[in-house]
Amino acid sequence: MELPSLKIDRSQALSELAMVSKANRHRSALILAGSEAWCLDSTRDIYSGSDMGSARLWIGTHSMTGFDAVAAKKAYQVLGQTYDVAVFNGRSGFDVDALGAVSGTIRGGGQLCLLMPSIAHWSTYADPVRSRFTAFGYSESDIKSHWFSHLQRSIAESTGVLILDQTGEVRGRLPTLQHEPEADSELTDADCITSDQVDAVKAVIQAATGQRRKPAILISDRGRGKSAALGIAAARLLRQGRDRIVVTGPQRETVTTLLDHAVRLLPEARRSQSLLRWRDSSIEFLAPDRISDRTVDDTMVMIDEAAAIPLPLLSAVVKNCSRLALATTVHGYEGTGRGFEQRFGPMLSSQMRGERRVTLTTPVRWAAGDPLERFIFRALMLDAGATTSVDRPLVLTSGFHTERLDRQALVENRNRLDQLFGLLVTSHYRTRPSDLRYLLDAPGVSVYGVCCQSEIVGAALVVREGGLAAELARDVVRGRRRPRGHLLPVSISTHLGIEAASQLTYQRIVRIAVRPELRRRGLGSRLINCIAKDAHQAGLDCLGVSFAADPELVDFWSKAAMQPIRLGVTQGKTSGANALLMLTGLSTAGEQLTRRTARLFGRRLPDQLADPLRKADPSLVLCLLNKGLEAKPPDPDELLTASAFAAGQRGYAECVAELVTVSYHLLTDQLAGPPDETGALCLVLKVLQKRSWAESAAALGLTGRAEVTELLQRTIRTYCEAARISTAGRMHGSADP
Repeated sequence: MELPSLKIDRSQALSELAMVSKANRHRSALILAGSEAWCLDSTRDIYSGSDMGSARLWIGTHSMTGFDAVAAKKAYQVLGQTYDVAVFNGRSGFDVDALGAVSGTIRGGGQLCLLMPSIAHWSTYADPVRSRFTAFGYSESDIKSHWFSHLQRSIAESTGVLILDQTGEVRGRLPTLQHEPEADSELTDADCITSDQVDAVKAVIQAATGQRRKPAILISDRGRGKSAALGIAAARLLRQGRDRIVVTGPQRETVTTLLDHAVRLLPEARRSQSLLRWRDSSIEFLAPDRISDRTVDDTMVMIDEAAAIPLPLLSAVVKNCSRLALATTVHGYEGTGRGFEQRFGPMLSSQMRGERRVTLTTPVRWAAGDPLERFIFRALMLDAGATTSVDRPLVLTSGFHTERLDRQALVENRNRLDQLFGLLVTSHYRTRPSDLRYLLDAPGVSVYGVCCQSEIVGAALVVREGGLAAELARDVVRGRRRPRGHLLPVSISTHLGIEAASQLTYQRIVRIAVRPELRRRGLGSRLINCIAKDAHQAGLDCLGVSFAADPELVDFWSKAAMQPIRLGVTQGKTSGANALLMLTGLSTAGEQLTRRTARLFGRRLPDQLADPLRKADPSLVLCLLNKGLEAKPPDPDELLTASAFAAGQRGYAECVAELVTVSYHLLTDQLAGPPDETGALCLVLKVLQKRSWAESAAALGLTGRAEVTELLQRTIRTYCEAARISTAGRMHGSADP
């Protein structure tokens, strides 16, 4: 899409852009496109004499005097801070996550400045960031430039975004002056700016003073005053007599705005970066992992940018705190808001008695209709799929069809790209703008969709892996090399010790999503079958997946003929779950590898459960044991010992070795039919994972060792009786007539 050329010179364009933005209390974007030297010189000329304000930020290399310099990879550190000008040096690496983080820190009347090559060179720009999503074995020529085409279209469709080219041409659309917005006639609180903020402050104070375990949840896009509302409420609570409030966030800088607003209402307070003291009271920042052991039950805890905190840490805070307020961004730079709600919402409901939810819609940091917000939302697709399926119901007038989607065609069809990326955002806990760039540009990536009429209702993202040379495969299995972008073959070779695995070829399903109202109708299976068919026709050996394991997902992938081959021994920082690898063969070699790795998994699992996997979710373990793992049946002596334990004739300590064999066989072979869930979980917790009696009792809701022992005996007894009947039946059946 062509950008309109403005028939005015550079000085006039800059002056008019600044004047209108300031009058509207809007933010603007300026793109300087040319050589690196020209971009730096132009930046110096434009901002050295500018009256835009002294709070200035520089992201990337070649920072100038007067700017706070922050590396792109550390851009998250500026969350919670506010700037008048932010320069983003895209020439030193276009980190789209950093751009998203920075854009929300600019106040009304401020400006975002991007330093870029000439637009004619964007399609061939050797962006340093590209190496992050380029797998080993691919060259520069394999990397697509669809992302920059998408960015260019987003610029062309936006107002208040100007491009100054090294040739002297000015392109874009200048904003127009708007009428002064009417004051909020319902505003009754002098400390707040909007009615939304008034409601948010009330909800937080009620969470601190009202019924326990009924938290306040503040939800909005960035710049709507969530952090300020927390700070206002915190100050008022101190004035009402609360002696201590704990605040937290993904990093200390996140709560800067919160503390700033508390100080504003407590002018005699003493303030440091992590602590505010007022008389005998305090507001203290603690990292999320320090809260549970540094707070008492009635401590008021405020969490800012909750969606950016790993779910396990967040869950621990919720479990241990009865007075709680959470603020989270719906369309944040990480795109975590809606996926966060899906994962965190059910857990919160199970721990709490209800919630006080406030959605803030009116901007505070800038005026409504802000051009920069619209541009960033469009470019980074932060609001992809924001219209829910309830708002946009699907009329099934025809069937579904599955197809491989062309990435260039997606860039040219904004509506389809929105549908696709929206599915991924709403179905996964943490989706970043960089995932969009990976989807569009990464070599070896394919996109599949299930469509109904013109609507994408299901999607999958897959990547090709493996096919490594023999010498490299040897280095991988010896732990000397870990080639980027080959998760399945490298994991199998490194952790399972199979050298040939790296030489085979794989299609790995990175993500899969289906519209919520159409789930459990076989659309996921359609996608997997289409992917498997294409991979088989392309001569690939295996189809696999790696995911944060939970029983529901294990069941889903098992129905697709995948077998578990490795359960990671550590829990992911974001998901709090162990990563599970599952595999199915597409060729003879692939089928052989799948059988071999599945056998290894079954053979190693009992010992791993007693050591590195002692803390794995027992429900997940139970689910995995149900997936056809091979287990050695107990011999007569082992069965006799287990029977004695079940009858109360032998103690647990003397029988534990035999109980491991019996439990593992019971849960995999299920000779007597599946045991009741509580009994099965008891076998996993106490016998296989070797957890303490107290921990096992607590997990099962029992009073202590005696009840756990009784449950073990009852479960083992059922198995032993079935085993004796089975053995007697086999003996009778084999007797001579």
